[in-house]
Amino acid sequence: MKTTIGMRIDSELLAAVRACALRENRNLTNFIESALRDRLSRYRAEAMTVETMAEILSASRGN
Repeated sequence: MKTTIGMRIDSELLAAVRACALRENRNLTNFIESALRDRLSRYRAEAMTVETMAEILSASRGN
């Protein structure tokens, strides 16, 4: 299900995002949604890495 949101964004950033979307032959919404999905995926991977490292350190200390 899609949800409509309103947001404020710096005009220079918006212009750059529009240019990127145009270069990729995508509409603005699709480009932003894809960029957010990519970033969220990286964030989750980074969080898992930190969590995994904490578990490894804890196990190596015998905790």
